[in-house]
Amino acid sequence: MAYFPSGVHRWSKSENWWVRHSLSLVLVVILVVQTVIFHVTEVPDWTADQRTHGESTALWPGYWLHFTAEWFVSVLADTYGALLLVVLTKWFYEEGSAESQGSGGEQTANGGG
Repeated sequence: MAYFPSGVHRWSKSENWWVRHSLSLVLVVILVVQTVIFHVTEVPDWTADQRTHGESTALWPGYWLHFTAEWFVSVLADTYGALLLVVLTKWFYEEGSAESQGSGGEQTANGGG
């Protein structure tokens, strides 16, 4: 259950835009950098595999289909998952949930209040 403190908007006007979104932006930059590195390192590997098996080394459509499938499996799954966790954590508050009732929102090592 999302909880918003009494009348306070979750994004205070006093906070800087860069402060509020810096972690999300860093994760997006990491995703883009990983994609570029993945592309640069995957082309030689893919063309070598195609030559070994006597297949065509034309980049369209073979390589781009391979690149897209591999990108979704390896790069996107990890980085996009982390980005979603950060964004959704910023969006929802855990405060006020059933697990934290009666403890003032504080959790202790034994799991209780």
